[in-house]
Amino acid sequence: MHRISKSACCLGTLFGLACYGLWLVASAGHAPANAAEETKKKHAVEAVEGDMHEFMGHFYEPTYKRLRQSLASKPTGEEAWKHVASDALILAEGGNLLLARSPDTTNDAWASNATGIRTFGSFVYRSAREKDYMNALFYYRHMVEQCNDCHREFGSPDMRLEP
Repeated sequence: MHRISKSACCLGTLFGLACYGLWLVASAGHAPANAAEETKKKHAVEAVEGDMHEFMGHFYEPTYKRLRQSLASKPTGEEAWKHVASDALILAEGGNLLLARSPDTTNDAWASNATGIRTFGSFVYRSAREKDYMNALFYYRHMVEQCNDCHREFGSPDMRLEP
């Protein structure tokens, strides 16, 4: 009968523990990835209104109309500028929402227009924060052109916005 020495037994135990530790580390590396994936799915951007016409009518149209009215003449007073900044920020951030709603991911026109709305809307927002009417108006007109370009490409010809 063979006897195993104490040193061999200790080495075997240590080897077993080391293997178990490596297994724990390796499997723990996968758990956070799965957890991260689950969290990502749980918090994914999801449209509340799936119909683009309805989305535009309830999200963009009222905000655009308020901003157009606010910029019809130079805003006077802190509150008036705050309204311009608020509506410009909503429209600019709406560009991000449009990026998540692309009807055709192979067509760069949608992403380009959505990014343009976000960019020019953010310039309107910053100009309003600085109470710079001329720049706000300039960037607002460029933002509206981005909207009209998108309408020409994806909407109907009668969807022309006036700055």
